[in-house]
Amino acid sequence: MLRFPREIPFVHLHLHSNYSFCRGANSLEDLCTALKAQGASTFALTDLDGLYGVVWAQQAAELAGLRMIVGAELRAGRTRAVLLVKETAGYANLCQLISEKHAQERPDDGWLVRALRRRREGLVVLSDSPALLQALRRDGADDLYLLCIPGPHRRRLLRLARQLHLPPVASNDVYFVSPDDYPVHRVLRAIDNHVALSRIPAEELAPHSAWLKTPADMWAAFPDAPEALENTVRIAEACTFRLPRPGNIFPRFPVPEGKSELQCLRELCLDGIRRRYGIDLRRPGGGELAQKLRARLDKELTIISDEGLRQLFSGDVGHCAARLAHLWPRLGGGQPGLLRPRHHPRGPDPARSVLRTLPAHGP
Repeated sequence: MLRFPREIPFVHLHLHSNYSFCRGANSLEDLCTALKAQGASTFALTDLDGLYGVVWAQQAAELAGLRMIVGAELRAGRTRAVLLVKETAGYANLCQLISEKHAQERPDDGWLVRALRRRREGLVVLSDSPALLQALRRDGADDLYLLCIPGPHRRRLLRLARQLHLPPVASNDVYFVSPDDYPVHRVLRAIDNHVALSRIPAEELAPHSAWLKTPADMWAAFPDAPEALENTVRIAEACTFRLPRPGNIFPRFPVPEGKSELQCLRELCLDGIRRRYGIDLRRPGGGELAQKLRARLDKELTIISDEGLRQLFSGDVGHCAARLAHLWPRLGGGQPGLLRPRHHPRGPDPARSVLRTLPAHGP
């Protein structure tokens, strides 16, 4: 009879969401909810050959009170590696590796070995591919682990770990939250392979056991190798990288010396108003319409400044950006604004509409 420690040391470091397209059966929210219910505090998202869902995954993790480790699983031929980001240099290398993988027409096993030998800094590498592990082992064993998954090959992988003098790490290679989600995975694989459910090649399916097992389940699967579970915690503690939130990033355009982007934008708007309404707001007075236009322009420019969108609406990019102003959430949909008519002289008259804005944290 197995005896379990009160707190089982285990972190899921090998999870696939529905961003492993036509493979992962569950959404990021489903995964985070299930992890939270198991008492987890940390997990790694390792979708296949991409970081497509990483931003949304971090948001979902934060809402659930979890910490997410950025990662991905790369495959080439019969070789695979789960790559977890430790630090900024590792994130840069992971992005480069993914880009290089997609630039290859048919990457073979040797490509992944060569690529990882060039771009391994800042990454923790987990793999169950002997040739890859042996090649990387020659460069050093730091942050290199043998990936062990419960099943018929578990004992062989543990022996390989001892032979290569590499620490084992436990994983369940998760593709669905519960066993009940396995049929969804099968349907997705059938769609991806363009075959009927009864004709899906066996190698295209994850095993029935590839669900989000509890720490107790994983402990029961590795009764003779507790270090494989303990290493998951060690790796999680080493992966401190957090996806930065730089805010809006727009190209910067040159502006005349002594003027700010907002001042240049105001000048462009004043020119547009003069062309459309025949009113020069640079001069005082002008009547009721001029006062209305001044107030409207001030309001729009204030919102743009507060939202940090000055670069988007100024310079040459303004000609394109103004056409997309209806996508700007704070402007409440596709309302006509004074920044639009300077490029659309026959568009709706903003002076006849009411500018509705949404709260800063609105939908």
